[in-house]
Amino acid sequence: MFEQLASQRARPDFRAGAARIVTATYIPVLLLVSWQLLGVTNEVVRGVISSPGAVVVALITGVADGSVISDLAASLERALLGWVITIAIAVPLAIAAGRIRLFSRMLIPVVDLLRPISPIAWIPLAVLWLGIGLNSKLLIVFVVTFFVVFLNVYDAVIRIPQVLLNVCRTFTPSRRFLLLHVTLPASLRGVLLCSQYGL
Repeated sequence: MFEQLASQRARPDFRAGAARIVTATYIPVLLLVSWQLLGVTNEVVRGVISSPGAVVVALITGVADGSVISDLAASLERALLGWVITIAIAVPLAIAAGRIRLFSRMLIPVVDLLRPISPIAWIPLAVLWLGIGLNSKLLIVFVVTFFVVFLNVYDAVIRIPQVLLNVCRTFTPSRRFLLLHVTLPASLRGVLLCSQYGL
């Protein structure tokens, strides 16, 4: 009797789970099928957007001849180079803004003004200023990552406990010691936070 009740209770749960899976998958499957049919039957769509089947064939061909790996390596190289440039520029500016009030008054309004601009809006300007070579790509990577790194490092610096700063100043008046042993470790937390989110 108890086994029958348990099996009756389990069936609705199984059916509800199956219904949720079907509901979550039928829309993407329907979109892919429609996309494939339009890409095969409509010449206008075929000339603008590749069908999923053509994308899969191109991917297999690219993996077979090694072009996909080389393209991925080139993209990764540009992304890492842009990230290094961002770290080299954003971290010192954020530390200066977090520790020196004059820099904060100068930089924070500019960052707040430019930050809401979509990175896509910078692409025409990057191409106009720097062409379609490596420099324009690095500029886009820099724009995408700069504000996140700057704000995270700035937040980490201004959140350094005042007690810790006072103790450090009590034992040594050296600003270099304060920078190397207090401010930089605090700013590293902001950089690691950006890395955690994939930036």
